[in-house]
Amino acid sequence: DAEFKGQRQTDVREKHRLIQLVQLQAQEMDALKEEINLLSRKGGHILPPAQAPLPQTT
Repeated sequence: DAEFKGQRQTDVREKHRLIQLVQLQAQEMDALKEEINLLSRKGGHILPPAQAPLPQTT
């Protein structure tokens, strides 16, 4: 039973860590959206992310 309790505590800590990570990512997304809106109003050009060239197959 001690092993199960230890595993459960680990799971709870991991869940809490992941929740914090998702909340931080949501804040970053909001900041990026705001920056995009600001740049759009200034007339700046917004380019899509650059894509790496596809590997050559011979």
